[in-house]
Amino acid sequence: MQLDIVKSKKRLRAELHSKRCALTLDQQRQASDSIVRQLYRLTPFLKARHVGLYWAFEGEVDITSLTFDSIRNWYLPLISDAIRPWEKQRLMFQPWLSDSQTARNRFGIIEPQYDPRLMINPLMLDVVLMPVVGFDRAGNRLGMGKGYYDRTFNRWSNSWHKPLLLGIAHSIQECDGLDSRSWDIPIQAVITEKELIWFNSSMKINRV
Repeated sequence: MQLDIVKSKKRLRAELHSKRCALTLDQQRQASDSIVRQLYRLTPFLKARHVGLYWAFEGEVDITSLTFDSIRNWYLPLISDAIRPWEKQRLMFQPWLSDSQTARNRFGIIEPQYDPRLMINPLMLDVVLMPVVGFDRAGNRLGMGKGYYDRTFNRWSNSWHKPLLLGIAHSIQECDGLDSRSWDIPIQAVITEKELIWFNSSMKINRV
C-alpha cells in the first residue's frame, strides 16, 4: 500500500511538473505579476519584515522581483546536507542581497553561497513563500519528495506562531485530493495567479 502511494505521488509529480514547464514565457510572467500584486494586498505580508522565498526552478512561479523591495529582509534557503551533516535534509536560511554570491546545489537549484556568519533560525522569519508541485483545497502540499520543508518546520508544529507558510503555485497545479502523512507540514494558504486560498487546518493562523 505504501509503495503504491509513493509510486502514485511520483507519477503525479511528473505530470504536474510537465504542465508547469509547458507554460509559455508570457503565461509565466503574467502568473508572477499577479501573485506579486496579491502579496502586496495581504496584511501578514505587508507587516512582515523577514521573508523567506525561493529561486524559481523548472517552471515554478518566479517571485524574485520581490527582492527589489528594500523595506523587507529577504532570505533564500540552502540545503544542509553537505554543510551540516548533523542536520541532515533540513533547510537553512541566509540573507539575499543584490551582490550575494550564488551557486547551484546538487539538485541544480540556485542558492546563496554558504556563509555561517549569516545563517538565521527559520523561526525568525515572519513569512515563508514556498514553491509547491501540487496542492489541494485542504491545505496539503505536494513537494519535490525530499521533505526539506517538512523536516525544517515540523519541530515547531505543536507551538506554531510563525512563520506563516504560504504556498506559491500556478492554478494548474491544484489537485482533487492529496494523501497526507503525519510528518507533512500543511501550508496555511496558497496563492495562484487566480486567487488566494486560505485553508482550515490545525496550523492555520486567523490573519486577514
